[in-house]
Amino acid sequence: MEANEIVFYLSISCVIISVVALIPVVYIVNTLKKRYLELLLELDNNNIRKLANKCEKFMNMLNDEGNEEIDSNDEDLEELARLESEDQYSMSKRSKKKQAKNTI
Repeated sequence: MEANEIVFYLSISCVIISVVALIPVVYIVNTLKKRYLELLLELDNNNIRKLANKCEKFMNMLNDEGNEEIDSNDEDLEELARLESEDQYSMSKRSKKKQAKNTI
C-alpha cells in the first residue's frame, strides 16, 4: 500500500466517525430547542406585555437618568396592563356584535 492510500482510508474513517458522533449531538440540540419553544408558548400574553412594558420603562429611565439610582414603579405598569386588558375586552365585545359598515 502506498502512503496516499493510507491517508485516503484514514480520512474516510475520520469522516465516518465524526458523522456518527455528530448525529446524537444534533438530535439532542433539536429536542432541547423544541422543549424551550414549548416553554415559551406556555407563557401568558398579559405577562409578556407586563414584562415588556416594565423593561421598556426601565430602559427609558436608564436613558433619562443616566447612572442615578432607579426606583421601579410597578403600580404604573400594573395600571397600564389593566388598561390594555380593558381595551382588549372591549375589542372582543365589539367583535361579537354586528360590525358597522365602513362608509366613506
